[in-house]
Amino acid sequence: MSKYFKIVVFSLKIIGLLAFNFSFGQKNAQDYNFYKEVINSDTTSQLNKLKYADAYIQKAKDNQDYLALIQAMDEKSFLVDFEDEKKLVLAMEAYLPKINNDSITGDYLNRKAALYYANRNFKEALEVAIKSENFNRSKNFKYNLGYIKITIANIYSQTKNYPQAKVNYLSAVNFFKTQNNKSLYLISLYGLGKTNWKLKDLPSFQKTIQEIEMGIPQVSAQKQITETGYLNLLKGGYAYENSKYTEAKDYFNKALPITLKKRDFANEHLIYLNLGKIAWQQGHVEEAFSYLKKVDDLFTQKQFLNYELREAYTYLIAYAKQKNNLQLQVTYTEKLNKLNIALEEEQTAVTHMLYTDYETKKLQDETLQVKQELAQSYSWNKIIGLLSTVLGILVLGYVFYLSAQKQKLQKQFKTVISKTNPEPVLQKAAPNFTQQPLPETEELTVTEIRLLKEIEKFEQNKDFLKPVRLEDLAEAWATNRNTLSKVFNTYKNGFLPYINQLRIQQLVTDLQQNPELRRIKIQDLAESYGFNNTKTFNTQFKAETQLTPTYFIEQLEKSA
Repeated sequence: MSKYFKIVVFSLKIIGLLAFNFSFGQKNAQDYNFYKEVINSDTTSQLNKLKYADAYIQKAKDNQDYLALIQAMDEKSFLVDFEDEKKLVLAMEAYLPKINNDSITGDYLNRKAALYYANRNFKEALEVAIKSENFNRSKNFKYNLGYIKITIANIYSQTKNYPQAKVNYLSAVNFFKTQNNKSLYLISLYGLGKTNWKLKDLPSFQKTIQEIEMGIPQVSAQKQITETGYLNLLKGGYAYENSKYTEAKDYFNKALPITLKKRDFANEHLIYLNLGKIAWQQGHVEEAFSYLKKVDDLFTQKQFLNYELREAYTYLIAYAKQKNNLQLQVTYTEKLNKLNIALEEEQTAVTHMLYTDYETKKLQDETLQVKQELAQSYSWNKIIGLLSTVLGILVLGYVFYLSAQKQKLQKQFKTVISKTNPEPVLQKAAPNFTQQPLPETEELTVTEIRLLKEIEKFEQNKDFLKPVRLEDLAEAWATNRNTLSKVFNTYKNGFLPYINQLRIQQLVTDLQQNPELRRIKIQDLAESYGFNNTKTFNTQFKAETQLTPTYFIEQLEKSA
């Protein structure tokens, strides 16, 4: 056999082997896609879904395709109960080093956090969420960061810190809207909608509902069914808050099937609770009891916890009193006590983590970095020694300067506090400690009087906390931009200064009344009170109070 003939034969073998591997790889990909389609099909029974999921896992193991194996285990995890789901998700972690892909690791951390959250293991969920946020930020995986925002927002919501939950939901909404991910966009909007419901912010609640309605047609037909079901739940809540009980009942009943199908106990109990409240308010006590009893069953049989359960038990206790059934009254009272103890333990653990582990994590990292820099500076001790005398004089002068500044700031802080005189929490009007008096020498025109009344209502409704433009107000108040601008310039020192002043004044009052608000990051505070960026917020706050927001919050905490 000639040398050249051997080369040709060897080349043909290589080509054949490559062709075989290519076709083998294509076949594997086709098999994996087939398994996914069957598992996610509504026409496949639960039993068959599990069989195909096991076949998917075995196929990936046989091929030593660890990425496909993780995906197969993930598919199966959604088909089983929590304990088996937990085993599968935790087992996936062992294959991450074999793949060695940062993106997959980031995805996995998000999946793990969502797993714990869905089963109310909030402590574990938050621990993983912190790890996920740090990892994905270090890798600049913005998509995963957007996703973990939803989980963190959910945890804030469970601890009843609805303002901070709203900030995180809004962040997720804005991100996924720009990424054109309609599914996660709608999930974020749904969380935002429930938060607005909790806050009784009905204008924002209605706007969120409208935004969801516009987004649903942009997802697949299968997802439209699910999203429409959850939209009906929000519509029911909005109708209920507006005392449209018949309409609310209809929406809640339309939403119930999807929660049952998804085994979504959280929203299932919420529907039963609201249906019970509607029946109670309409005088149908027995019907109300039948719904509220289902809420009790969820707590008893599923060990499901939620703050709304307490409201259900107050109605059940009232029902027992009305029926003069002392035994039933004792039963429901004991369950309410048991529920309160469980919620208090859960709340204490998670709240501590939120403010100790999560909120201070970045500050601790910054402190560590500063310490490292200081350690490196020790090599300059000789140079510092030569300058110690001069530096000592400068430091002494600086100490005197700081002392004077501290006294000046404390005096200004007391001045701001004395000017605001915060009213009770139920106040309607926004604080206004620098309002300009109307000129006494000029007669107001009919238009000016009308517009000033509109401005007064604008302040009372706190509409200045929303994104607002002069053009939009002019249109809403049936005038033109120039006329309205002139009124603002004459009586309110200009439109933008007036809006920013109201926002800062409102924040100053809210920070005094709500200690929880003081724990929110400055960036998130700025967004919550209508400012586009932290720099503008800091500038406006200092212009209004002559203090930085950080200093003001610190002094409030010290004086608490």
